[in-house]
Amino acid sequence: MSTFFAAVLIDEKAIEKALHIIKKYHAGVKRKLSDPFFTHPIQVALIVLDYSQDQDAILGALLYDTVEDTSLSLLQIEIMFGKKVAFIVDKVTNLEDELRRVSLQDHENIYRLINYEDERAAYLKLADRLHNMRTISGHSSIAKQKHIANKILNFFVPLAKNLWLGAISRKLGKLSLAVLGK
Repeated sequence: MSTFFAAVLIDEKAIEKALHIIKKYHAGVKRKLSDPFFTHPIQVALIVLDYSQDQDAILGALLYDTVEDTSLSLLQIEIMFGKKVAFIVDKVTNLEDELRRVSLQDHENIYRLINYEDERAAYLKLADRLHNMRTISGHSSIAKQKHIANKILNFFVPLAKNLWLGAISRKLGKLSLAVLGK
């Protein structure tokens, strides 16, 4: 672990702290495929590493779901990891305030993506979507899978292209089309 993170100039202690937090706050929670939930943000962080070696982006990738899905607050993230990480997490989360999760309409999501103010947040959202598409078989409903795949094609593939992330755009497109072809 230390060799990998040292190669991209990321503070290993900060990563270990974030890993400890996500394991603690997501303890006992499983994803639809039965793997521990904390594996999702780890996979998202690894995807982000493919196109950004920015420490704040990696920490944001590890921590954003804790703010959405657990009692950990954005203020706590800021105290532990700084304003930049908290800003990235805030831009990625679907929170109206620190107590209520909201579901945004498609046009609201695309507006938020276009107006991130920091492309690292968009990178993180794209990585989240890519990992979700890789594990989409966890949804038992083919209709739900197709609905998600359609959103990916309409909003996230163009976003990746606009950010010059051709590889992630192609991966998202390929996975989405495979689901829509079911």
